[in-house]
This record gives sequence, structure tokens and C-alpha cells, in this order.
Amino acid sequence: MILEYFFTSRRVEKKPYLAFFLAFSYALLSIIFSLLLPWNISLVSLFMVTIACLPSLNRLLALEERKGILEIEKKELLNILKMEDPKKFEEIKEKLWKKVRYPLIMEFKNVIGVFFFFFLGLFSAYFLLGLLLPSQGYSSLFAAQIEEIQRISKLITGGVVYGDALGLILSNNLRVAFFVFLFSLIYGIGSMFILVWNSSILACGVSNFIRNEISQLALSGGATHIFSYFHVIPLAFGAYMIHGTIEIFSYFIMAVAGALLSIGITKRGVRSKEFVEFAINIMDLVLISIILLIIAAIVEVTLPSLLRG
Repeated sequence: MILEYFFTSRRVEKKPYLAFFLAFSYALLSIIFSLLLPWNISLVSLFMVTIACLPSLNRLLALEERKGILEIEKKELLNILKMEDPKKFEEIKEKLWKKVRYPLIMEFKNVIGVFFFFFLGLFSAYFLLGLLLPSQGYSSLFAAQIEEIQRISKLITGGVVYGDALGLILSNNLRVAFFVFLFSLIYGIGSMFILVWNSSILACGVSNFIRNEISQLALSGGATHIFSYFHVIPLAFGAYMIHGTIEIFSYFIMAVAGALLSIGITKRGVRSKEFVEFAINIMDLVLISIILLIIAAIVEVTLPSLLRG
């Protein structure tokens, strides 16, 4: 695609914020095109956005794979130096220790940043259309997302006790995280569809909240309540974006963890010494992701009642 000429993988990897404009353009063009098709617009748009994003992210992942392998080879050279020239090794050990001990966490921070800005771009495109589309177009584009949001809302507001709602939401989020990890492991960046899906759900929730609140304000008071419109936007973002952003960031970490495990298996094999270090770093990432999901679930269950109160 012509966008990849302006937003090359190397440029995006060095400047992660460029991923926002790339994802926004991909999503906006894909969604607009899907609105012209007679099929299930909600699901078709998700697949088209995913397909549009895959080439760029696959090339980015290939760059990160090479960086990971270079770090492993650097460590192997240092091990050889340690055996052949211990004195020289001690001189440079302190300087290189952090890069050698934590290559997978430190060297892959850029790709996590790229995923984050990709999310912001996808969210912004869906959110913008969610506000601008007429009711019929909105219902068509977000049909699947609205159904999912209603299902989750019933868990929280349908008389389910706090502990049960927390457990249901956490188990659902952990299941999503597991499939993100699994798809990243098997398909490299195959978890992109799940990330697009969750970005669209978040955008649907925020835009739907704003649309409903503004409609109610317009019916109740019209222009006399003009200043109340400004209160709706932070309320909507507070209701959805806080826990939603934490969840999405957790899924990003899971996606990177799955990709790293794929690198370790395909490039070095499970029996190599380097794979043990890969596994340790991956477990760190998985643990961080799970902790974030627990925090997100607590916020998702607690915050709505606080906002209503």
C-alpha cells in the first residue's frame, strides 16, 4: 500500500508515534470501504482493518526478531571473551550487563510503543465514525460490538454480586489474553484481529455513551443545558477508557510475549541455553500482563457504580 511508502517499518520502529497515523488511515479507509458492501458491516470492517494492518506489523516484527537474535549473538561473543580473556571481559561487563541481561524487555520496548499507538489510531478512527455516523450507519458498523457491550453490562448491573462480576470479567479477559498469546505464538502477529476487536469495542462504548447522553440532554433542555455537553465527554472516557486502556496494554504485552516465544523456538530451539533466558523474560511479561488484567477488572466493576453514585 502507498501508506507503507511514507510509514516504513524502520521509521515506525524508531518513531512509534507514527503508528498512530498509519493505523488511523488504515482503519478509516477500511471502515469506509466496508460500509459500501452489502454484507455484515460490523465483522467485515474488523477483518478489513486487520488485513490492512498485518503487512506493516509483520515487517516490524521481522525487524524485532533480528534485533533479538543480535542480542543473543552478542551474549555468545561475550561468553567466548569471558573464557579466552577474563580480564578484558571484566572491563566491559558492567557497561554491557544491562543490555545482555535484559535484552528482551529493554530492546522490545519500542514495539510495545508501536502497538500502543496502533491502538490509539484504531480507537480514534472508530470513535470518530461512532460520533459522526447517523443512527442506521452506527448500528450497522457496531452491531457486534453493541451486543458484546450489552452482554458485559448485564454481568455488572444485572444483580450479580461484586465478587461474581469480578470473577466473570477477569476470566473473560484472561481468556482473551490467552488467545492473544497463542495467536502471536503461532501466527506471529495473528493476534491483531483480537486487538482490533477490543479497540473497536472501546470506541463503541465511549461513542455510544456520548451519543445517548447528548440525546437525553437535548430532549430534556436543549440549549439551556449546553454546558452539560462538556461534562459528557470526560464521563464517557472515565467509564470506558480507564479500564479499557489497561486491558489493551495488557494484551499488547501478551502479544509481544507470544512473539518472543516464537522467536526463541524457531531461531534457537527449546533445548538451547538461550531459550531459558527467553522463557524467564517471557514469564516476566506474562506476569505483568496478568497483574494489569486484575487491576483492569477491579476498575471495570467498581468505577461504574462510583460514577452513577
